Amino acid sequence: MAIAASWLHVLIWNAFVIRDPQTINAYAANQFSAALSSGQMGPVMNQFGLPPEVTSAASTGDMQAFFKALENTSNASDSSKSQEEDKKKEKAKEEKDGKKDDDAGMSLD
Repeated sequence: MAIAASWLHVLIWNAFVIRDPQTINAYAANQFSAALSSGQMGPVMNQFGLPPEVTSAASTGDMQAFFKALENTSNASDSSKSQEEDKKKEKAKEEKDGKKDDDAGMSLD
């Protein structure tokens, strides 16, 4: 974990020293790739609260498995968000319909 922390420190330091965005992006991608391939990113991913599948893949250094796990996590998250939104819409519609029924039953004096 100390190695990953030092990697992050070097990355941040170089971002301040090197001003060219393209150079910074290339350096960051290279360093991330090296840290992921060596398995050093597992603990970092765990600290970010990513699911165990992502953390495990990052710990093994398998780039393909890592990105596949990220993709699966993202798809599952999108699906659950969509289901939550559908439930909220349905609940709002039911409340609106229920409100109409309540108003219809009232008598005017």
